[in-house]
Amino acid sequence: MGTEPNSDIITMKSTTKKPAKKADSSIGQIKTGAIGITDKPAEAHHKEKITTQSKTADVAIHSTRNVVWPGVGKVEKGYNIVSEAVSKQWLKRDHIRLVAPEELAREFGK
Repeated sequence: MGTEPNSDIITMKSTTKKPAKKADSSIGQIKTGAIGITDKPAEAHHKEKITTQSKTADVAIHSTRNVVWPGVGKVEKGYNIVSEAVSKQWLKRDHIRLVAPEELAREFGK
């Protein structure tokens, strides 16, 4: 009796597996500039754009409308941060104006 395993005991192994953890994905702008499924949440993309510092001089401009200009880029209604070279092109348009650093600080509470 002591050496035989107890055949009266029923054991169960769990057959359910935990689902594989999916990478965070959301709708956002992909590398080509089109809207599609991205690996990071949209908020993370937005934060990257704000916190990324470029090596070129950036200029703040204000647009009264959303515009896409092939070869130059795109601006959205409101404040936009663009490179100095691109700002020269945008300032040729009547709906774009240059924004003083004080105005930008006042608008965003800094």
